[in-house]
Amino acid sequence: MNMQDMIPEKFVVEYGSIIYPKERFSVKLQNNCLIYQEGNIDGISEPITPSENQWEDFWHKMEDMGLWEWNEHYDLCCFDGTQWKVQISIEDMEIESAGTNDFPDSFMEFVEALEDLMDMDMKLDFP
Repeated sequence: MNMQDMIPEKFVVEYGSIIYPKERFSVKLQNNCLIYQEGNIDGISEPITPSENQWEDFWHKMEDMGLWEWNEHYDLCCFDGTQWKVQISIEDMEIESAGTNDFPDSFMEFVEALEDLMDMDMKLDFP
């Protein structure tokens, strides 16, 4: 598999508190780079270009953790708290999953794989 085959057609990850916009972040694919943005729309953003090995490692982890089998919605109780969304498509694989105050069992594994892909620590705290 070459580098171009590893870059998804769509890659959107959003996570954060509804009440505290400064604690939000998003990661979106743009021009083959991942754009990491903290806080509001005008927050800090930086382009990140993962290596071929990082992409390969990420896709193996997604397969192992069952990303493609996540439910479409994970909702628990109220609409305040933490909301998240993951939209990824590559070749014939696609996932669109979102939640409020509830997560798939492998969500922390996903976040750790995302941190490895971007070579950064997002310092997320989970209950």
